[in-house]
Formats: sequence, structure tokens, C-alpha cells
Amino acid sequence: MSQLDLDSTFGALYIGGAIGAILFGLSNVQAFLYFQARKDSGFTFYKLAVCWLWFLDALHVCLVNHMIYYYLITNYANPLALLEMVWSFKVRDGFKYAGLSPFELHYA
Repeated sequence: MSQLDLDSTFGALYIGGAIGAILFGLSNVQAFLYFQARKDSGFTFYKLAVCWLWFLDALHVCLVNHMIYYYLITNYANPLALLEMVWSFKVRDGFKYAGLSPFELHYA
């Protein structure tokens, strides 16, 4: 029986999730510093934009972590699970452009 090479699927999923989590941590620091520097400016469009983008980033990290857990933990040693797309992957694709459109319209 031939050996199934999962480095290009599971390995890429894990590495991408780890890098994404690191970048999410950096965006948390950036958002915190933004709000600390502008705590006296009141409620502005830009603060709303930062909150919305942070929320979408947090949602994205949660969905990706669910996808990683589904494929690497729940379906461990079950390569047939790769044939079906988990719900969190579908939802993540739906939110792909939700963070860009409203704020690009502001500058258009």
C-alpha cells in the first residue's frame, strides 16, 4: 500500500494557522496602542473601523482554528475527511470581503 503524503495539506494548514495566530497577536497590540493614543478623541469613524476590523480578524482566527482542529484532531488518521469541506471553511470564505468593502467605499 502506498504512503499518503499529507505535508502539502496538513502541514500547510498548521503552518498557516500558526503564522495567522502570530499576526493576530500583532494586530491586537496595534489596536491597543491605537486606542491608548486616541482615548480622548471621542467616538470616531476610525475607531469604529478599527473595532470592526479587529472583530473580523478575531472571527477569522476562530474559524481557522476550528478548521485546524477538525482536520488535525477530530479526523486524525482519516484522509477521507479531506474530501468534505468543514462548515468553518465555508463561513470563512463568506467573510473574506466583509472587512474591506465598507471602508474602501469611504475612500472612493
